Amino acid sequence: MKMKPSIKVSVLVTMLVLGVGISAIYSAFMFRYFVQGLHIATHVAMRQVADIKEIPREQPVIGNFYISETWEEVPKHIRQNYENAPELDDRVLVASKDKLFQPPDVVFFVMKGVNKYGDTRFVSRAIYNDEDVVKEMEQSHTRTIVIVVVIFIASITIFFLFTLFVFKRISRPVEKLGHWAENLNEKSLENAPPVFEYKELNQLASLIHRSLNSVKEVLNREHDFLRYASHELRTPIAVLRTNIELLTKVNKVQGASDKQVAVLQRIERASMNMGHLTEVLLWLGRDDDAKLDEQDVELDRLVGDIAQELKYLLNGKPVNVLIKLDRYQQKLPTTVCRIVISNLIRNAYQHTQSGIVDIRQEGNKVVIENISDDDKSNTPQGDLGFGLGLQLTEKLIHKFGWYSSSQTTQEGNSHVSVVIFS
Repeated sequence: MKMKPSIKVSVLVTMLVLGVGISAIYSAFMFRYFVQGLHIATHVAMRQVADIKEIPREQPVIGNFYISETWEEVPKHIRQNYENAPELDDRVLVASKDKLFQPPDVVFFVMKGVNKYGDTRFVSRAIYNDEDVVKEMEQSHTRTIVIVVVIFIASITIFFLFTLFVFKRISRPVEKLGHWAENLNEKSLENAPPVFEYKELNQLASLIHRSLNSVKEVLNREHDFLRYASHELRTPIAVLRTNIELLTKVNKVQGASDKQVAVLQRIERASMNMGHLTEVLLWLGRDDDAKLDEQDVELDRLVGDIAQELKYLLNGKPVNVLIKLDRYQQKLPTTVCRIVISNLIRNAYQHTQSGIVDIRQEGNKVVIENISDDDKSNTPQGDLGFGLGLQLTEKLIHKFGWYSSSQTTQEGNSHVSVVIFS
């Protein structure tokens, strides 16, 4: 499982990397400007030597610098390190033999310039690593590196501590916001959100508060509608059932045609389904966790009765129904159990235009498989029980912790639904 990045860690690492980068660049510039400073200081000294009027003939050395009028008079051990004489540009030319992680063996300085008297001068110097000046430079260089490292570590430490302080200051109200949002409920939503120090967090808290209030209002309206509708439907359903019973008795006395009896039976089945559905919807819409009454249900008998009751859905269809039942009894909420099984069998009947519907009940397990001769028969058409019926079935199964599965073969001509009443 891929770990999700943490905002806290991401911000902290980003700030730390940024601080390290800034400190490293700053330290690099410090070292670079230190070396340039040495070059500039040497250049200034060489300019001062070049401004003398007369060159000592016996020993043309002034302050460890060689001075001459021509390139040929420059000492050979210095001159041989340059292919050509320097141009007249008053620049210090440096040639050195560098070694990795070690100071150079020798550093050569050469400058060509014109002094204030108009005379051309070549000023040069060779500094070997065993000279006192080199040792002084190495010591100075070491001190510089130590200073740079100390400044670098101090900068990183200060930056890290400052970042940590700022981050903790910001993270506290963010964590407070998360804790507040996590503990929101219907009662706490009635109170205004607390203040979280920062304007953006207060705006986010207000947005969360308004959004959850909107959701709460929608849910309350849905629950109220469900309760009111279920209560209001009870009366007309009861009247309908009473009149159906009365009409059935009248038909037995006066007689009725087969068509009239069939119509009356369909109305009776529809009213029974409406009654069962209303009871379940009323129970689902209740705010408390009250349980439905459970009775000893003969599952084999219930499955068989529902399969026969819904056979009218197969009228005119070349569909063969296979039923295999296993005698089994279990305490279950009868109404909910009936609705679940009815929806599954109804779906199988409605979506099989020709073929076989195999209904098997083994203990607390019910398997409904419809095998169609037509590959397109298993495709849902319109609502046909796959709308409210299927949604209600899934919700009921989840509510009671039962197991269910639904699978269609790759060919598309066979669909298997399984439910286990645990």
